[in-house]
Amino acid sequence: MKYARPIAGIAAVIALAISLNFLVVRETLFTASVLGPLTIAVVCAIVWAALLLIGVARQSGGKTRSLYGLNSVIASLMFLAICITVYAFARHWDTYLDLTWEGRRDFSPITVQVLRNLDEEVKVTCFFLGTGDQLVDMARDNVRRFMDRVEEHTDMIETEFLDPQVDRARLTGLGLDNVSPQGTIVMHRGGRQRALNLSGPNPRLSERNFTNALINIVREDEPTVYFVTGHGGRGIDDRDPQTGYSSLRVLLESEGYQVDTLNLGLTEPEVPADADVLVLMALGSDVTPRVREQLDAYVEEGGRLLVMLDPWRRQQMGLLEREQLRPWIEERFGVRMADGLIFAERQNTQILLTNEAAGFQAEHDEEGDFLGNYNYEHPITRGFTAQMQWPMARAVKPTPRRPDRVTRTPLLRTTPEYWSEQNVELLLQTGQAQRDEDDPQGPLPLAMAATRATDIPVGDTGQTRDARLVAVGASEFASNAFLPVLPGHQNFIMNSIAWLTESEELIAIRPAEGRGQAIILTEAQERFIAWLATLGVLQVCVVAGLITYAVRRKYR
Repeated sequence: MKYARPIAGIAAVIALAISLNFLVVRETLFTASVLGPLTIAVVCAIVWAALLLIGVARQSGGKTRSLYGLNSVIASLMFLAICITVYAFARHWDTYLDLTWEGRRDFSPITVQVLRNLDEEVKVTCFFLGTGDQLVDMARDNVRRFMDRVEEHTDMIETEFLDPQVDRARLTGLGLDNVSPQGTIVMHRGGRQRALNLSGPNPRLSERNFTNALINIVREDEPTVYFVTGHGGRGIDDRDPQTGYSSLRVLLESEGYQVDTLNLGLTEPEVPADADVLVLMALGSDVTPRVREQLDAYVEEGGRLLVMLDPWRRQQMGLLEREQLRPWIEERFGVRMADGLIFAERQNTQILLTNEAAGFQAEHDEEGDFLGNYNYEHPITRGFTAQMQWPMARAVKPTPRRPDRVTRTPLLRTTPEYWSEQNVELLLQTGQAQRDEDDPQGPLPLAMAATRATDIPVGDTGQTRDARLVAVGASEFASNAFLPVLPGHQNFIMNSIAWLTESEELIAIRPAEGRGQAIILTEAQERFIAWLATLGVLQVCVVAGLITYAVRRKYR
C-alpha cells in the first residue's frame, strides 16, 4: 500500500499521454486506441484520489474535527459541481451533439463560401414518410441537424419538413411523382430545382451532395466544357474503373457544368462559340496542323484551355513532319511541357504532393510563394491542404523567353529529391532510371497557369478578355482509379476549371465524403439505453447517497 498511490498516479499520467498521442495520430476520439488508455487513466486517477483521501483520514488520527473538515471540502466541491451542471443544462438546454463523422467535422470552405454568398432565398423542402420506421426517423433527425448547421452560416435558407402522404399537393406542385422511402430533399430557387433522394443502409444528407445541389441552383449560367477527342487515348465517357475518365464528367456535371465532346479537325470546322473551356488530356497522338489553327483562333478570341499530357515520350506524330501541340503552347503561352519522366531518389514515379512536404518551403522568388508543394498565392492552389498522389508526371516549365502580353505562374512543384529522367528509351529497355548530371534536378514544376491578353472587349466594361491556360504534366491522376478516392485531385481539377471559367466563388476546398455507418438498435437495446439515461442514472445516485448516509451514521 505504501507505493500504491504514486504507482496509480504515474499510471494515470502515462495512460493519459498514450491516449493523447493516439488522439493526435488518429484525429478522432472514438477509437479503441484512444478510449482504452483514456479509460485506464480515469480509473487510475480515481484510485489515486481515493488513496489520497484515505491517507488524509488516517493522518488525522480519527479526529472528528479533521474528518468534518475533509467532509466539508468534499461536500462543497460536489455542491459546486451540481450548480455548474444545473447552470449548463439551463443555459444550453437546446444544445445537441452529432457524434457521427460528418457531425463532428466543420463544413468545408466551399460550403461556407457558397452559403455566405447567397443573395436570394433558397427553399429546402424535406419529404419524409411518417411511418415510424427507424431508418426514416434517423434520416429525418440527421437532416434536421444538418440544416440547423447550415442556418448558422446564412439566413437565406428556408427549411420545411413535410409528409408526402399528407402533403400530396405540395409534392405534385414541385413536379415530383414519388419520393424515396427513406427521404427526399428538394432544393429550389426561382425556376431552378434539384432533388436529392436518400437511400442505403445509412440514409443521410451528405455535405458534398448538398453543396453540389446548392451550386447547381444558384448558378446563373451553366458553363460548357468540351473534351477534345479523335487523338486516341481514353475519353471522358470511358467507364473503365482504372483507366477511364467518366468520374470527371460526373464531378463536373454535379457542379452545374455542361460537358460535351468535340472532334476538332474532322467534324467541327472551328471551336463552338459556347465553349467556355476546351480540355485536351490523355492524348494518344499529337494534334494535326488543322487543329492547331483552330486552337490558335480560339485563343485569339480569349479562349480557355486545360491541357493535361502524360509523360514517357514525345507525342506520337504519325505522318506529321514535326510536333504540333507542345510547340504551339510554348509559342503562345511560354509554357514548356518537357520530355522525360520524373523520378524520386527511391526509384519511384509516385509523386506525393502536400502543403507540408517534410518542411520544404522555399523563399519568395519570381515564381511566387510556395507552401510545401503548392503555390499559395494563386487562386487555384491557395489554401490547399489535401494531399495528392500522382502515379507519374512530366515537368511543366516556363520558357526562358516570355511572350508578349503573357503572365505565367507555377502551381505545383516537387520536392528536391526528384529529377526528370531524360533517357526514356533506356528506361523502357532496362526498367531502371539513372540520375545523371544532365538530368533536370528538383524541385521541378508540375503545373502552370498562364494568361494571354487579347483585344476582345468584355461588354461595355472597357476591359478586354484574356485567354487562359492551365498546363499539367499528367492526366492519369484524374482517371477513375484516382479521382473519386483522393479529394486533393478533385479540388485541383475543379479549382482549375473554376479559374478558367472565372467562377471565383467555386475556388475552394470541397467536402470529403462521409464514412460513418448507422447503428441499428434492437428494441431491447433501445429500452436499455432509455432506462440507463433516465431511471438508471437516478437510481445509481440514490444508491450512492444511501451508502454515504450509512457510512456516516456508522462512524458518527
